[in-house]
Parts: sequence; structure tokens; C-alpha cells
Amino acid sequence: MTQSRFFWPVLGSVAVVVLSPVLELVTGEPAAYSFAVLGLLVLFWILSRMPRRRMGLTLGDGETHQMALLYPAVMIGVAAVVVYYSGDTAPESIDGRAYLGQILVMALVTVIGALLTEDGFFRGWLWGSLEQGEFGEFTTLVWTGLAFSLWHLPVVLIEESFRLPIEQIPVYLTNVYLMGVNWGVLRLASGSVSGTRLARRGTQRRGILVAMAVVPVAAGGGAGRYGRCCSERSSASG
Repeated sequence: MTQSRFFWPVLGSVAVVVLSPVLELVTGEPAAYSFAVLGLLVLFWILSRMPRRRMGLTLGDGETHQMALLYPAVMIGVAAVVVYYSGDTAPESIDGRAYLGQILVMALVTVIGALLTEDGFFRGWLWGSLEQGEFGEFTTLVWTGLAFSLWHLPVVLIEESFRLPIEQIPVYLTNVYLMGVNWGVLRLASGSVSGTRLARRGTQRRGILVAMAVVPVAAGGGAGRYGRCCSERSSASG
């Protein structure tokens, strides 16, 4: 019996969206959310017998890597200007050397982790399964972006530190979806997940530095509400 081309993409999408929060709720460990993705990635890779190159586990070209680095530079630069001119800033409070050291350590720790979880699954295996099923480029971009966004939904529902008011959740999910599509465009252009990894790492690590540099200082010292939010979410998502 011929297997439907929808089999692996649908199975993978449903499994990752459902099992990640279930595993966290069962274990009580937030880290289980990402470990579920790693387990599913390995399992589906073996079961579907997908070639490494189809999963994007190759080096991208130099031009795509330049684009990947330009994306977070522009995005964070615009955000920094907006926050700075809001008047709610304290750039003199930053210890540049200390924060830079923290960012470098986090980057080294998380680059491999995210490659084996979010990037490896959504823009690696899931992307490859859609290509293998001969879905078009537009469908692949939309599908992986939606799956990536829906995977983030339970986070703001079950984790206290990330919980959002109901009315803010659609905005949050739309933002995640657009980021997923942006990284998908890099995957499409290069045929590799290496470009998406650079863009994600640049966005998150530079974002932490900018936030800590320009956010208001809390009463007891340290980063204010913008900095805490950016730092916690970036560290958690890898």
C-alpha cells in the first residue's frame, strides 16, 4: 500500500505540538519541552530514512550566511533605536564586558542544542518531509511556520514565567510565525539549516545585549522588565 505524502508531515507536526507540553507537564521540567523535540527528531529521522542533505544538515553558501547575519543586525538595531528614544532607558548601567562574556557562553552552549531541536526539527526534518512529499515551496514555508508557531503556544499557557494575557497571545503567535517564515526563507535559499541557526543566534544573543543596555533599571538594580523578558525567552528557546 502506497503511503500518503501527508503521512510524515502531519504525524510529525501533531506529535511535536502535543508531546512537548505533555512531557513537560508529566515531568514538571521545562527542559523536557525541548528534549521531546530532540527525541522526535531522532525517531522520525530513523523511521523515515531521510537523507542528511534533505534535512539541510549541510553547510550553506557564504551569501546566505551574510543575509542571516544581516537579519538580526537590522531587526535588533531598529528595536534598540525605538526603545532608546522612548526615554525609558539606562545605557550607562551596562557592564559591556560582563554581558558580552555571558552572551558568548550562551551562544556556545545553545548553538548545538537548537540545531538538534527547533531548527533541526522544523526547518530540518519537517521541511525535508514536505519536500519529500513533493509539496511546493510556498506550502512548505507556511506549514513549517505554522507548526513552529503552534509549538510555542503551550509555553505561554503552562509556564508561569512566560504566561501572557489572552489578548496578547495572537500577537505573540503571529510574531513567532513570521520569524519561522523568515528563517524558512533562509533555509529555502541555502538548502541548509546553518543559515537559520546564525539568524536565530544573532537575534537572541544580540537581543539580550541590546535589552540590557537600554532597558530601565529595576529598583533593586539589574535589567528591567524588557531585559528580563528578552533574556528569559531567548535563553529558553535557544
